[in-house]
Amino acid sequence: MIPAHWARHHRREDGELLGYLRPVDDNPLLFTPVTVFGHPLGAPTNEHHARQCLDRMGLSYLARD
Repeated sequence: MIPAHWARHHRREDGELLGYLRPVDDNPLLFTPVTVFGHPLGAPTNEHHARQCLDRMGLSYLARD
């Protein structure tokens, strides 16, 4: 289950949920972009770059073998 304090990130065009921004416990300015299932997509970074990662990946990770 995804914790309620993780920020949701939606695709601008259609509102589709792309993933979440998981806050880094010891640094409130860093977030880890994670899939809709809670798996990390990248290293912790600032909010802007975490959102860019989710936009770039979209839901393409679902199509991988």
